[in-house]
Amino acid sequence: MAPKKKGLLLGHLEFPPYAVNAVGDRHFIVAGGGGTAKTGVPNAFEIFQLRCDRADVEARSVLKFSDLECAIMNTAVHENEKGFMLAAGMEENCRFYNLKHKVITLEDTEDKHKDTKDSAVRQRKGKQSQPDSKSKEVEKLVSFQVDPFKTIQTDFHGDGGFQKVVQISLDGKILATGGADGFLRIWKLPELKRLQEIEAHEGEIEDLSISPDGNQIVTVSHDKHSSVWNTKDGSKHQELNWKGKSNSAYRFRSCRYGVTKGPKPEVTLYTTHIPVTRAGKHPLPCYITLWDSAKLVAKKSANVGGEVVSAFEVSDDGLYLGLGTINGSIAIYIAFSLQCLHQVREAHSIFITGIEFLPSTSTAQAITFGHDVSLLSVSVDKQIKIHQVPTRGSISAVWVLLGAFIIMCAIFWFLATIGL
Repeated sequence: MAPKKKGLLLGHLEFPPYAVNAVGDRHFIVAGGGGTAKTGVPNAFEIFQLRCDRADVEARSVLKFSDLECAIMNTAVHENEKGFMLAAGMEENCRFYNLKHKVITLEDTEDKHKDTKDSAVRQRKGKQSQPDSKSKEVEKLVSFQVDPFKTIQTDFHGDGGFQKVVQISLDGKILATGGADGFLRIWKLPELKRLQEIEAHEGEIEDLSISPDGNQIVTVSHDKHSSVWNTKDGSKHQELNWKGKSNSAYRFRSCRYGVTKGPKPEVTLYTTHIPVTRAGKHPLPCYITLWDSAKLVAKKSANVGGEVVSAFEVSDDGLYLGLGTINGSIAIYIAFSLQCLHQVREAHSIFITGIEFLPSTSTAQAITFGHDVSLLSVSVDKQIKIHQVPTRGSISAVWVLLGAFIIMCAIFWFLATIGL
């Protein structure tokens, strides 16, 4: 598949998206909305199924769940024995849904898509199938049954609470939320019983990440601080001290744990840093920092340019870092070296609101034509795009074959010139 300069466009949305998550190997969910004002822009989440379409990847909408009273601003998805659990942040609350697989057909759903709570499948423009009188085969897709089951208040700011981030631990035993009131709240799953309420920061919590073993949580705040907390007793384990630049000029923006797969999995912590203010013709650059997750010491930082980071993620295999910026640009970095592997300037026309790596499974890679990495991005421009990096092994194999061909031609030419 030929590379797309601005990324491959997967589809357009009816609402501005603020979050995107993978749902298994071949689905992803996008959530957002127009807010509480009656503007006609829906508050919704929509689930898409990824499919191979000749030389490209395409996304088919298999479910749209709308008619919500406010926009979804942040989400987390976790697979469990029932299917998947979706946690959706709506103002000061977090609402929970169970998602269960179900098979649908285009015939069953094509008349139910408009203005429904559980909508049908939409086909991409220009690729709508035509009925074939000679064939009675009906295309089947995998959708989801949506069951809302609980809503909890997670933020209690005096001027109006607002949940800014939610995350579920890898083992699915705890959920963590942070928001405008600066409190880190830890909840037991599946009961959603509050375990800890920690007055973590003076300012709002902008991001958090749960360690792979579930024992610690990192938070970053608008107050310029980042701290590590013990989940069992709520005590502060340590504050992160970034010595790369002046503390007065920068603040932490995001944080993520990454885990490399293999016989000896290695856990690494990453943070991003943005300037407190942007002034002048030459704004300060942003940074990514790699931390020793045990000693909590910064090991390496990399300058990622002057565009302010608005979204950050780590791939599930711990090999890649993804960045989105307020200018609409996308970048993919090699995790261990912090070297830029792929960059797309202004992939979107306005700031990136969410990014998500597709799983590194063989199923997901087969759908995306075996690329080493595939990164989804969403923006307020209401577009969904995918950005892919070709498999390094396949590139090197091409060069080996080409080199062998050139050598063989040279040998035949040499033998011909000497009369053999």
